[in-house]
Amino acid sequence: MRKMKLKAIVMSGVMAASLLAAIPAAAAEPYTNPAEAKVVKTIDKNDGIEMPEVIFTFTATQTDNPTDQPAAPAQVALDSVTIKSTADPKSASFDLSKLTVPGLYTYKIEETNDAAAKEGGYGWDYNTASASYTMSVLVDNNGVQKIYLYDKDNKKVETMDFNNKFTKKAALEISKVVSNPEYANPDDEFKVDVTFTRPDVKNDTITSYTGKIGETEYTFTPGQATTVTLKAGDKLVFDNLEAGATYTVKETDMNSNYSWEKTEVVANGGNSTSIQNDGTTNNLVGENTNTAKITNKFKDVTITGVMTTYGPFVAMIAAAVAAIAVYAAVRRKVSR
Repeated sequence: MRKMKLKAIVMSGVMAASLLAAIPAAAAEPYTNPAEAKVVKTIDKNDGIEMPEVIFTFTATQTDNPTDQPAAPAQVALDSVTIKSTADPKSASFDLSKLTVPGLYTYKIEETNDAAAKEGGYGWDYNTASASYTMSVLVDNNGVQKIYLYDKDNKKVETMDFNNKFTKKAALEISKVVSNPEYANPDDEFKVDVTFTRPDVKNDTITSYTGKIGETEYTFTPGQATTVTLKAGDKLVFDNLEAGATYTVKETDMNSNYSWEKTEVVANGGNSTSIQNDGTTNNLVGENTNTAKITNKFKDVTITGVMTTYGPFVAMIAAAVAAIAVYAAVRRKVSR
């Protein structure tokens, strides 16, 4: 009886050793078996974007064991796991409690792409082509599990990391205002330099931005200053910028009858702030309201020309009138 028990233990050890040999080539490398089959979600997004709530789903599909190993002892379906984009932390683990029969189980772990289609290159990017994993679970006669995780290159990992990026478009309006327009010529022109910097997380379908003044289009290459000409009341409008981009704005030339008064900026729906006209302030373009209002003032008009031109004549007339009055007074006095 004791011999049979010993034989069973030896056979169990032999089977475990053979199954361990089944784990793909990287098995010889130092490796710490993870305590759970954890999925981790990483989302790349820019400043100026609020995180929308999205549910990411991850499935485990059982596959054949390596050809040099016995088939899995049973077909066991594992429940999928989900992670919310707003969760903290963004992680979840597969429930392996159904894997009780000794043997080797192999699964392919994938993320399902259930997001809405992107519009104009904006929206969610899923790395389904590059991010898939193989999970092997080895169960011994005592029900003890050893988990092995491999990336698409058959390299051992301790967690299954899935990365997505989320981009969103934004709008910007740059306007020209004259604070005392009653004295200004509406055809006077002002030149303004605008320079954009793209965000870290980019829309892969665009390389430049387009702005309009009325029906006239201007192309803006990020990193390069573009000069536009504005009149009082004009607006330079962008409706397809990358949320998270930044820009500088500087008035470079104006009619000599004007002075720069102020530039007020609203970034991502926040409070209006004043910036200097030196082109050094990087202003955020968020998914909410973004504006820059450049105000000029028509120079004060001092009315001095009349006095300068006619002053001497007025003084002479006044002196003559005074002299006549004095002469008349003297005559009256003498005649008495």
